[in-house]
Amino acid sequence: MAVDGRICTVVPVESVGEAARLALSLPTGCVELRLDFYRGDPREAYMELSTILNRPARVVATLRSRGHGGLDRRPRGERASLLSRLEDLAPKGWLVDFEVEDLAASGGCSGCIASSHPQRPPTPSEALEASAEAERRGASIYKLVYPGLEPWEQAASAWIVAEARGFATSFTLGPGTLASRLTALALGAPLVFGSHPQAPLEGVPPSPEILGMYLKMGLGGS
Repeated sequence: MAVDGRICTVVPVESVGEAARLALSLPTGCVELRLDFYRGDPREAYMELSTILNRPARVVATLRSRGHGGLDRRPRGERASLLSRLEDLAPKGWLVDFEVEDLAASGGCSGCIASSHPQRPPTPSEALEASAEAERRGASIYKLVYPGLEPWEQAASAWIVAEARGFATSFTLGPGTLASRLTALALGAPLVFGSHPQAPLEGVPPSPEILGMYLKMGLGGS
């Protein structure tokens, strides 16, 4: 897949109309719809957006919990059930992001993203075990994100991407996050995430900057 399809631009869904406008003006070939920003029923917003968006072909729906940096306050079981419903409603090519705790509570998924947000880097064996567990539960992508201030923490993030051979994406948060996301792309991560230039998010580099820096590395559009 071309690199712009592996860079997912985050769009906060505060209103359906504005989210659709941002999604249709994407600088990359993938959009992440952050439904935890929506104050109404996220299923209604999701269904409406699914009828509006004819591009990009790759869409990720996320309902990030408050405990992992998002706004959703639902109890774990309720959110897991809602995510399973969103997956049932998903058009072809659309993915739903399940936090690994939600994935365990739901009993499994059908090609979702299983995302993990620990406060420290897992050991290599822990990371591989978590990745394998996500695959057993039906995930098509394992996403590992954690704060990383030290070089070894960023190296640990790169290691899981290389070891998982296209199944996992991993990057650190903090001062080195741009370099960490670029490294993940270079090592073949299926997805990394960047903010929309018109809807910036604190600590998240803009997706055009990620794409521009990647192309400067001389790796072309791969």
